[in-house]
Amino acid sequence: METPNHQDQLTESLVSIVNRFDAFTYRCLCDDAYTMLVMSGKVPELTGYQTEDIVNNNRVAFSELIYRDDVKLVDKAVDYGVEHKTNWNVDYRLTKMDGSLLWVNEIGGAVYDDNGELVYLEGLVTDISTRKLEEEKRHNILVELIKQNKDINDQLKKLHFIGISAQIEAARFGDDGAGFAYVAQEIRTMASDTLHIAKSITALIDDFEKEG
Repeated sequence: METPNHQDQLTESLVSIVNRFDAFTYRCLCDDAYTMLVMSGKVPELTGYQTEDIVNNNRVAFSELIYRDDVKLVDKAVDYGVEHKTNWNVDYRLTKMDGSLLWVNEIGGAVYDDNGELVYLEGLVTDISTRKLEEEKRHNILVELIKQNKDINDQLKKLHFIGISAQIEAARFGDDGAGFAYVAQEIRTMASDTLHIAKSITALIDDFEKEG
């Protein structure tokens, strides 16, 4: 039995690793269609198409699978990577064969020949729909927190104004308004203390945004 050489073993290992993830590798031309030359991994699971449908644009070009609103984003990332000879790392949506959208992350780079001429592009495309769903949940929570905090601040301003107005009215009655003045002062104190809490919430929201 012939022992596989090192290169064959390495290739087999890379294919095996990719197949463990919701991802696929590719090698394509640097053209408008991103004409695929080689694809390996979970292409059907991520696109809905068979690999042979996409390779050489047999049935559909890969560029057609990129969601139309994200095409410029992907092109810009790739163009920058090619121009500066660096990798690109970009999130975008794929339009699957059934019309549904799937969030993916692509890490890729350009390959050049010995003369420095661009030969093709290659990279790894990974399903990140779970991550994007979590990000959307965090965003929705943040939006609700901001809304609730704004409502609290609005109510506190009204409460503080009521306290001031009450103290003014109490002063008009002199000693007879002492009890009323006490209540008014308590209202203002409560409003002030609660405002500090609201500011703490605002700080937490800011931290939440930074971490997100």
